Amino acid sequence: AAGEARDPGSVVEANVFQSSAMLAYWCRELGTGVDLEAELALDNVKRAMYRTMAKPLGEATIRKGGFLNQQEYLEVLQPRMGGGGAKGGKKGGRKEKGGRR
Repeated sequence: AAGEARDPGSVVEANVFQSSAMLAYWCRELGTGVDLEAELALDNVKRAMYRTMAKPLGEATIRKGGFLNQQEYLEVLQPRMGGGGAKGGKKGGRKEKGGRR
């Protein structure tokens, strides 16, 4: 309740997570010896959000060298969220969720 009032929809939290994921990437890439993901000390739910959303989006942003557009954003997230990919169209809905191999 109080957290939602301060950060509606957890938008700020999501941006902090993605920025942290990008910084963690560069810590690994540059061999700084800092495990930023461990330093964040996230609980299980927050760690799952970080690894499922923030980390893939942050790394895709780095690979692109700029902000992701909507299509790129969906292409990064949909395979992780049980969807059939960004090109799934109407067939990419909830029906696939239980039927994937």
